[in-house]
Amino acid sequence: MKIITQEYAKKAAGEPCIDYERLEKITQNLKFLSSLEKSTRLKLLKAAHYLSLEAGTIVFKKGESSDTVYIILKGAINIKDDKKTLYDIVEDFTLSTLYDGDYFGDHSMMGKIQPPSPEPVKTEQSLLKVLLFIF
Repeated sequence: MKIITQEYAKKAAGEPCIDYERLEKITQNLKFLSSLEKSTRLKLLKAAHYLSLEAGTIVFKKGESSDTVYIILKGAINIKDDKKTLYDIVEDFTLSTLYDGDYFGDHSMMGKIQPPSPEPVKTEQSLLKVLLFIF
């Protein structure tokens, strides 16, 4: 985690000496990247951005489109939706929780499915650390 943070901090600062080969070795087994060829992983890592979010941040809401895929490096996120109760009261409920290595945003990007609202849950560090792939 520390190496990924350091390398993407160099990118944010405009430094040209980012070690993408090292990043590729660290991230090659992540679900989203593991089925891709090494050359494709390297291209994606070069285009990626690193983001750290406070717990409780809403990434996007149901019905919003996105051009971003988020890979969770550390932390967890709840995928939430509204549900009507027997008495027509609308309540929030968690469809699923995603953890380290999982990814989301791909359904919204494809425009095929309206995604439920992802909302980070409080983690040990109170942060969600993700790699963003913006297409």
